[in-house]
Amino acid sequence: MGTKILRGFTKMNTVKMMLLLSSVLTTLCYSDNLDGSNHAKGHEGINPGSYSKTNPFWTNNPEIFGDNREKAHVTKMSFNTIEEALNNPNYTDFKNSKNFKSLNGDWKFKLVDHPDQDLKDFYKTSYNTNNWKTIPVPSSWQLHGYDQIRYNDTAYPWEYQKTPINHPDTPKDYNPIGYYKREFNMDKNWGGREVYISFQGVESAYYLYVNGEYVGYSEDSFTGHDFDITKFLKEGSNEIAVKVYRWSDGSWLESQDMIKLSGIFRDVFLYSTPKTYIRDYTVVTDLDKNYENADLNVKVDVSTKSGFVPGKYTVIGKVYDDKKKEVKNFEKVVEVTGDELKQIINFNEKFINPKKWSSEEPNLYTLVLALKNPKGEIIETVSNRIGFRKVEIKDNKIMVNGKKLMLRGVNRHEFTGDKGRVVSEDVMRKDIELMKQNNINTVRSSHYPNDPKWYDLCDEYGLYVMDEANLETHGRLDEIPQDRVEWTPAVIDRQEAMVERSKNEPSIIMWSIGNESSTGKNFELAAKYLKEKDPTRLTHYEPQRDITDTYSRMYRSIEEMKAYLVYEDNTKPYLQCEFAHGMGNSIGNLQDYWDVMESNEIFHGGYIWDWVDQAIETIDPKTGEKYFAYGGDWGDEEFTDKNFSANGLIFADRTVQPELIEVKKVFQNIGIKNSDLSKGKISLENKYMFTNLKDYSGNWEITENGKVIKSGKFEVDLLPGAKKDVDIPLKDIKLDSKKEYFININFALKNDKSWAPKGYIVASEQFQLKDKNISEKIDLKNVKELKYKENNSILDISGENFKAEIDLKKGGIKSFESNGKNIIETPLEFNFWRAPNDNDRGNGAMKRLDTWRYAGKNSKVVNYKVENIENKVIKVDLEIDIPTKETSKLYVTYLIDGNGEILVDSSLYSPKTLPEIPEFSMITELNPKNNRVKWYGRGPEENYIDRKTGYDVGIYEENVENFFIPYINPSETGNRSDIRWVEIANENGEGLLVTSLPERETLEFNTLYYTPEELSSGKRHPFELDKNKNVVLRIIGKQMGVGGDNSWGARPHDQYQLKSGEVQRYTFKIVEKNKDIDSFEKRDNNLDIDSKNYFEARRAIEQVANNVVYLSDLGVKNSNKMTSKDKTIAENPLTLRLENGEVIKFDKGINGLSDNDIIVNIEGKGFKKFQSYVGLDREVLGYRGTAEFKVFADGKEVFNSGVMKSSDRAKFIDIDLNGVKELKLQILNSDGVTKYDHGTYGDAKFVK
Repeated sequence: MGTKILRGFTKMNTVKMMLLLSSVLTTLCYSDNLDGSNHAKGHEGINPGSYSKTNPFWTNNPEIFGDNREKAHVTKMSFNTIEEALNNPNYTDFKNSKNFKSLNGDWKFKLVDHPDQDLKDFYKTSYNTNNWKTIPVPSSWQLHGYDQIRYNDTAYPWEYQKTPINHPDTPKDYNPIGYYKREFNMDKNWGGREVYISFQGVESAYYLYVNGEYVGYSEDSFTGHDFDITKFLKEGSNEIAVKVYRWSDGSWLESQDMIKLSGIFRDVFLYSTPKTYIRDYTVVTDLDKNYENADLNVKVDVSTKSGFVPGKYTVIGKVYDDKKKEVKNFEKVVEVTGDELKQIINFNEKFINPKKWSSEEPNLYTLVLALKNPKGEIIETVSNRIGFRKVEIKDNKIMVNGKKLMLRGVNRHEFTGDKGRVVSEDVMRKDIELMKQNNINTVRSSHYPNDPKWYDLCDEYGLYVMDEANLETHGRLDEIPQDRVEWTPAVIDRQEAMVERSKNEPSIIMWSIGNESSTGKNFELAAKYLKEKDPTRLTHYEPQRDITDTYSRMYRSIEEMKAYLVYEDNTKPYLQCEFAHGMGNSIGNLQDYWDVMESNEIFHGGYIWDWVDQAIETIDPKTGEKYFAYGGDWGDEEFTDKNFSANGLIFADRTVQPELIEVKKVFQNIGIKNSDLSKGKISLENKYMFTNLKDYSGNWEITENGKVIKSGKFEVDLLPGAKKDVDIPLKDIKLDSKKEYFININFALKNDKSWAPKGYIVASEQFQLKDKNISEKIDLKNVKELKYKENNSILDISGENFKAEIDLKKGGIKSFESNGKNIIETPLEFNFWRAPNDNDRGNGAMKRLDTWRYAGKNSKVVNYKVENIENKVIKVDLEIDIPTKETSKLYVTYLIDGNGEILVDSSLYSPKTLPEIPEFSMITELNPKNNRVKWYGRGPEENYIDRKTGYDVGIYEENVENFFIPYINPSETGNRSDIRWVEIANENGEGLLVTSLPERETLEFNTLYYTPEELSSGKRHPFELDKNKNVVLRIIGKQMGVGGDNSWGARPHDQYQLKSGEVQRYTFKIVEKNKDIDSFEKRDNNLDIDSKNYFEARRAIEQVANNVVYLSDLGVKNSNKMTSKDKTIAENPLTLRLENGEVIKFDKGINGLSDNDIIVNIEGKGFKKFQSYVGLDREVLGYRGTAEFKVFADGKEVFNSGVMKSSDRAKFIDIDLNGVKELKLQILNSDGVTKYDHGTYGDAKFVK
């Protein structure tokens, strides 16, 4: 921090600073004149305050963010009668008021590139706009051919410009201004009333003029602001002019991860009120300790404007139920005596057991407030839908109406592919209905207050909302706002604008100060403001968790989550406000995360990042094809974060991505487990908060080899939170030992809901009742004879109706024909590569795994052996060198019988020094007419080894074309897992059949019109890919998971990787598919594969001298009982980030708290070296732990790490032990706090 910017505060002590900041808060932030109204006389606005005496409002003036704005208030509309208000309580109903006039529509528009080109007189009514074009309002001007769209994640969008700037200055080289003008006619019935104009969203700052006169100024792009324009109006036609700056000093507080746009992007409207009017009102519903009865507290602000009529006014309140039946009324008289006067009237009304509001049961009432003048005439009514509910923290748990809340949530930016920030009510309803259908119960308004329509709909459908202020400084985290007093008023203003507008929405349960904006006194003041303003809701701010009610993290690993449980003083409810990064083909590991989240009462779930892709629908001028454009498509190639804006569970046009199916399953509210299926018993757990399972119909079915053979229904009366065993009638079902059986169970809606029809399935589970037994060995009597010959390194095998060629140079199947037709169009070759997804790109997989990319194509047979079994089966054993960085070995056995069936059995041996293997498969191309796919395995949607919980095993059919999911940056796509069999055939049912073997693991497969190489080519959009003529088939033994912890370094979890150094094996069989073959029954007769591959069997087992001894295997003494071998003290894998950025989990090592001496006697053991990685374990990443690591050899210090933080990369120790008898390893505390000092000695070993 620079002294110049802080203006002397760096020399002050903390107490003095807090006192001064508190004074600023009190005088600037709690006053009625919060926005700095009347600061300026001129229409450009000069700040007479402390920061600058010469600059206009929009630049270098952080203390000025509004002029002549109305004080923030609840979203409301003035009606004339109680009935009108009762029938129109929502924001979208405002249009039905006689006191409302929309200004949406076409406006005259002009854009200049820089403030130096300012059209200084544009606001004058005489200004000629004949050459101006029109633009729709609301809209972002970049979507109408003006200016440049930009996308940056954390960097400010002007940082590419040549002239550098610092806050609170604004860009010098390029900063467009948009000029808007339009006319409207004054409503004749508005005479004698006060008239306001409301702008619900303008990005980023604007000046307002009416009839050539300056009205006011405002910043804060995402919260509505009103201006009183009464004195500027005239009868008949009036003209409004608005000047909008793309970037202002307020833009320093708007560094959100979003596509950067500009303009008037939300509604603009006029409304009128009487001179004495209901300016604002606050509703609080407080439940009693039993969460049964309620107090309705209503605080009404009755204010006056010049020209009011003094006297006794009456405020009337009426509450109506959902049938519009009046259930409560109340009133009070208030004496109104002066101009610009504010009177506060408080009501407290008792309600006996009202219907409660929750996500599951969003019961709403309508509150109507009416104001009568001294004559007893109703002069104004307003209304709001309200809900009775209570949010609190109790016993370290977030509670709603007395029940613990699990946040099954998503983050959501307001965005559509065709209109950018302009989101219609229909699209909002589509979003909410999709969320509800997929068991999502909460949404975070990342990272700004949303359109008012959104909150009404969340109230209506039932979605909990974390509302977030428009505050993010990610591009200057280490600088602003922190403790800087010049930013304090703006920080607090953005809190107030959020809270005052939406304070009566029952769906909002939590206020979030902002996102990724550093820490400091400004946030302490913001938290204090929120709690004092609204103690009925929780507070949230991830970077500074000590000032809020919740302990929130982002993208913490499972290990880091578990570490939170180690310490008894970690008592705040834990949530992840962002997790499961959904960029492209992602959301692996979600079930693993959720298992941990459900493992302890202090965990409360979290919010997936995020709901919808941010990308712009664009038409390619050459092909006419529609595609989604993203960063780099708008002339911003050198300064963009590319497709990092596309992290949604749905595409920008609201098409569902396959990940959402997984989310639905993981988030479901009914737990279904195997209690004792042999006796037909399943165990149910009702995870709903308020819903009895009797509201759903239970359904079950039994499948035999994928076909339903029996089904039924059941009912269960199970209270929220309860568990119960249920019987399924299985006694009459006879199980065939040669067949496979599953039981599928689901729960469906008994009645229509606002978000789904009757019969919609909300939860399901599948259990395997019985696997198929090992296949019977084939009887060679039923096998036709065949013959073979070897010619030019090709083994030619032929039978009565088929022919196959084995390539003895590369090891694949060169050709396969049956009945004179090619079954495969290209050789069936080994493949070890899958196209990278965005998570792979983020963790460096393209480079790290490159050794596998062409390894299959360049394979080389080094030995082979052919065996003829009774002229009916040919067995071919191959030893193949795979040309990886260090040569890998592939052992392949082919068994080809006279009936034309080919069995392939493969084992891969790769050195442990190689990176993980992307995929172990064989790849070929099929006739393009073979475009119909039918399979028995998981589906119907795309699924992967780490994302398959939501996809049941069954028989599915799909066209090859639909296997391709058009993620906006082409990547791996289309996989199906746990495959028993798959057939790829033409319309006559002719083609190829692939089966797994019952005694071996199931398969995966993929059919596309694109090769992995084409998908790896770096082409930016799906339409740019070169479509293959043939169908590309990959028969996959296993491929690594898609990952999803984050997209900037995390890999798939260990259990979802194909590790080098471990034997990878898979087996499958191929045969011609024709219309006479029943696919699954054909699988019953399998060739005998008991005999080992000859070359694999004789492979010499590498004998490595036992020259390594691990520290954790020796007897050690330690001075701190919080020490653990081979795992952390939180029972997690030992994990460190190495110097090269790679995150490694170690099987061996020691972890402990500081202060700790770990002593080992090595006298006479012959050790020559001690080697280890040291650092603070990744499970405490983000915690404020520090430690120092030292090593002593016979009392002499031989290593000192210096003080290390949790974010530091591990250091490598390599110590000579010649003559050493005792080694002492230390983990030392450096700051007086030991709880987060989880020191790890990873892979700690002695070498002989």
